[in-house]
Amino acid sequence: MSVLIGVATALSHALRMRSAAPVDLPGDGFAVRIDWPACGGDPIGHDFAQFTRRLDVARRRAARATAAWRRGPLRPLAVTVVLIGQAVFRAHPRDCVSLTCPTAAPLYGMRADGRG
Repeated sequence: MSVLIGVATALSHALRMRSAAPVDLPGDGFAVRIDWPACGGDPIGHDFAQFTRRLDVARRRAARATAAWRRGPLRPLAVTVVLIGQAVFRAHPRDCVSLTCPTAAPLYGMRADGRG
């Protein structure tokens, strides 16, 4: 199973590197959030990929990522679009398990804790 996790991490990294968005622009934008299932005793983790300034581009990228992962043996729990600052995107660790990271909730008019 650890080999599959390594492959998934490498593919997620490749998706981030293929972004055609200008990454030297300051300000907020959008990214694809990929939530991974727990493995053994590990908590559920997530990665961010493909920062862009445009919501429509982020949605297309999320749809492509979902389609790509659907064919593989290891599938994410969710592939969503999140509002994220560029500095946060760049500094975000791989395989993060923090509950305070950006989620899709604000795009649905909800708070990050799922209320409202």
